[in-house]
Amino acid sequence: VVLATIVLAGCGSSPTVDYYTLAMEPSGRSAPPVSVRVDTLQTTEALTRSRIMIASSPTRVEYYATASWAASVGELVQRKLQAEFGEPTAGQPVYVLSGTVTACEQVDRADGTQARLEIDAIVRAAHHKKFEDPLISRTFSATVPAPGSEPDAIAKALTQCAETIASEIATAIAEL
Repeated sequence: VVLATIVLAGCGSSPTVDYYTLAMEPSGRSAPPVSVRVDTLQTTEALTRSRIMIASSPTRVEYYATASWAASVGELVQRKLQAEFGEPTAGQPVYVLSGTVTACEQVDRADGTQARLEIDAIVRAAHHKKFEDPLISRTFSATVPAPGSEPDAIAKALTQCAETIASEIATAIAEL
């Protein structure tokens, strides 16, 4: 009876969940000559789960059992991009970035673990209406080698991906 109680008590406990986020400190790599406000970023269905996604093969997706994002992927990427662009500056033209995060994942490959972030971005001048053609409608993607295959290493590598994408978006806006 005692042994059965111990076994059942062990089965009733759930594993500890660890939470991760992107590093929100600005890298200083994205300094557009205008103000950029990051609007809400949508996500694909696969990214609506809180657990960190792993593309274990070109046709298989898995999720960490005990590693979750501290907020939704869309919110984390939105906050990181806004940190990269900085707060709006008075007197500068304002552009609004919106779109969909289509990939935010660990990618397992034969040559090592990578992190991949992809955003279908739309940029409009702040005074433009949503039904008007955007100034930029483009997919921005970054893939970097991860320093390891544990969730913390993936979060750090995805932070680098977001910084790269922010820099590319800033360059595209500067070219308008």
